[in-house]
Amino acid sequence: MSVDRATRVAIAQAVASAGGGGVSDGDKGDITVSSGGTVWTIDAGVVSTSKLGGDITTAGKALLDDVDASAQRTTLGLGTAATQASSAFAAASHNHAAGDINSGTIGTARLGSGTANSSTFLRGDQTWATPAGGGGGISLDEALAASLCI
Repeated sequence: MSVDRATRVAIAQAVASAGGGGVSDGDKGDITVSSGGTVWTIDAGVVSTSKLGGDITTAGKALLDDVDASAQRTTLGLGTAATQASSAFAAASHNHAAGDINSGTIGTARLGSGTANSSTFLRGDQTWATPAGGGGGISLDEALAASLCI
């Protein structure tokens, strides 16, 4: 971390004024010393993101200069979802009752076992089956011819 000239001067003055025996408590400019010289607090706004060095990404700087958690959520594009309890959301893996389905198409593989195609039907036991007689029927010509023989 780099420290600007004014901060270095404030530190040097604080050390010099202490006479080499420690730093006395008090406001030293950009730094406040307390607890008998054992706690040094840098004033708010003294260390900007540019002073933190080149190893912080643009995204990281965008979060660090936000004034509060709400602003950080906005920067991240989280909206109000970030403040909701986890119970407000469905688990990544969850199930629904059949009654919950009110639109869309259900794949034939989910309806029953066996092969669903144009020659099978879904039985009551959820099995795709071929109708008795092979699923064939008569042609329209055969049906019309049959009705003429009355």
